[in-house]
Amino acid sequence: MDNKRITILDGFRVIAIIVVLLFHFYTFFQDDKYLYNFGFTNLFSFGKLGVEFFFIISGFVISLTLTKCSNFVEFLKKRFLRLIPAMLVCSIITFAIMRTFDSNLLFAKSHSFSNLLLSNTFISPELINNIFQTKYNYIDGAYWSLWVEINFYIVIGIVYFCNKNKLLQNFSIVSLLLTLIYFLFTSKLGGDIISPIIGESLFVAGKNIIKLLNLVAYSNWFLLGIILYNLYHKKLLRYYIYFTIVFVLQIILIQNTVQNILFLVFIYSLLMLFIYKPNKIRFLGNTFISKLGVVSYSVYLIHGHIGVLVINKFSWILGNYNWIIGVVLIGLFFLFGIFSYKFLEKPISTILKKIMFR
Repeated sequence: MDNKRITILDGFRVIAIIVVLLFHFYTFFQDDKYLYNFGFTNLFSFGKLGVEFFFIISGFVISLTLTKCSNFVEFLKKRFLRLIPAMLVCSIITFAIMRTFDSNLLFAKSHSFSNLLLSNTFISPELINNIFQTKYNYIDGAYWSLWVEINFYIVIGIVYFCNKNKLLQNFSIVSLLLTLIYFLFTSKLGGDIISPIIGESLFVAGKNIIKLLNLVAYSNWFLLGIILYNLYHKKLLRYYIYFTIVFVLQIILIQNTVQNILFLVFIYSLLMLFIYKPNKIRFLGNTFISKLGVVSYSVYLIHGHIGVLVINKFSWILGNYNWIIGVVLIGLFFLFGIFSYKFLEKPISTILKKIMFR
């Protein structure tokens, strides 16, 4: 297998993280945490789909990563080594800044040391709360997607090491089953079908389990990445058709606005250019953009509550030009990501690697 980094994927990561940042800095908290003086904050509502774009990229990258792992345990160790250094750095910084500067308790749950510890396990607080009747939360709400990733790693690892030659086929079956379960337990039509058969108590229990093990709602996005990986290596018509069918299905299944549909069409177009006309988007793989893509995970972990706190505290100073703060923050968080990745996360990773793989 060619070990050369596919740098265009880093460009995709940059697009994904920027739209997520725009969504969080201008749209998601607009009811009570922003002080903007313009009425166009819904402009970036499509940005929440940046996470789904990350899931597609993850499906592709993990398909490649698995080929370099000899067993399931090695795979999980490598994923842990990739995730934990940035999580340690960013969660501790978030905790410290919130405790120091969030005097109005804009994000009170970010002040909890218990939430800091739990966030570094990557386990969903909701899962722990349901089991032990506790009230934990993430140190930053953006961390929710990491639990989906952990679910995905476990499932795809099991699927791959059961039969390395049929990853796409077997994960497709798993994803189809998960999608069916999601439909049956979350849609009105599905509820009308399944509830009389299994009873109300089991139906409610099933809905709660889906909330806790939320890969059920997102498995098809990862499946798209796996299909894309196969299409990248073997440009067979059946892979293209399969990818297109699943992508269109996702557009139909998610709650859509015109903005969401246009953004997803844009993503689809980018991915097809990546497969068939990569020279058209070669600029997305240049050295500068690739470096930004490499640190996108760190940017994702650090940006949420800290960024909105800064916007909330300083928007009044710039008046009608307070929208500039979000733009500046995007640049600053990328600079932080570059610094953190090189001087903090890499040394932590080196130490952990010596311990885990000695």
